[in-house]
Amino acid sequence: NLLAEQSLSGAVWATVSDRGEVVIDAHGYKNYKTRELLSPTDKVHVGSVSKTIMVAGFLRMATLELLDLDDPVKKHLSGLPIENQWDNANPVTIRHLIDHTSGLTNARLWHVFSTTATPDTPLEAVYVNNPNMLKVWAKPGSIYSYSNLGYTILGMVIEKLTNDRYENYLDENILGPLGMTNSTFKFISQV
Repeated sequence: NLLAEQSLSGAVWATVSDRGEVVIDAHGYKNYKTRELLSPTDKVHVGSVSKTIMVAGFLRMATLELLDLDDPVKKHLSGLPIENQWDNANPVTIRHLIDHTSGLTNARLWHVFSTTATPDTPLEAVYVNNPNMLKVWAKPGSIYSYSNLGYTILGMVIEKLTNDRYENYLDENILGPLGMTNSTFKFISQV
């Protein structure tokens, strides 16, 4: 009923009992058009849960002294046209992006659910046609406001520091060592 109410084609979930038993199940369709049923072993987008893995990537980088969580973003992305009226005293930092206190707006639905995005679409595509996306609306560090855009910028920081795609860095340095071999940050499809 909830899938129908939310207009979702399917969902996969896992529960852990008090005894530590893991139960994984699924309901709905893997492909709504063909009516192929979704199974608990099918790969699915996990959405914002992936932010915790990205943060683990930044904690690793901080531990290796590749960056400081309190670095201003412009230290690593000098060409990023963030418009911040508080920049002199309160620049947007990596920590602000991680904890959703950067003052930036959230990504628009057309960013998240774009059918035109491909594996090679650069992260900058989020703002290049709309630089207003990079306007800081509240003093960095002053208020919490959920921002997918902040995590897109974090992906850009990883790419700048590693000279590689952020997906590769997270797959190789976080998911792989955790034994999460059936998981990936690599873009597959929005379909």
